[in-house]
Amino acid sequence: MINNIAQYLSSLSSSKSQDLIYHLYHSDQSIVKFVPIPQHIVLDIPAKLDTSIYYILHAMNNISNVECLNSAGMLCRHIAIKHPLILLRHLPLIGSLLRGKAFLSQKQFQQSSYHHVFNNAFHLLQLLQPLI
Repeated sequence: MINNIAQYLSSLSSSKSQDLIYHLYHSDQSIVKFVPIPQHIVLDIPAKLDTSIYYILHAMNNISNVECLNSAGMLCRHIAIKHPLILLRHLPLIGSLLRGKAFLSQKQFQQSSYHHVFNNAFHLLQLLQPLI
């Protein structure tokens, strides 16, 4: 039923219908195909995935368990493909998690396995590049 509503709203050209589609998208992300991508993305409505993405991004930054780090990176890439608008809201968090690690020496950087973190972040940004 929500897909039918989203399909009808996407056929309308008013800004109110687009706002309503965004509200519907944040309650049910399965209607992603009907969500128009605006010129400037301003999404102030908290989504169900926001909390999960927050914890996944922190897991992606956990260098003590490389397997968990890589799994979180794969999960973030999957979310970036399915729900890019929600993940775009977390770009400042990704930047703050990477900040400070870039100033290490090459030896410290390799020994601490931060290259895995940056590799996952770059893959994620590459998927989001058309929207940034």
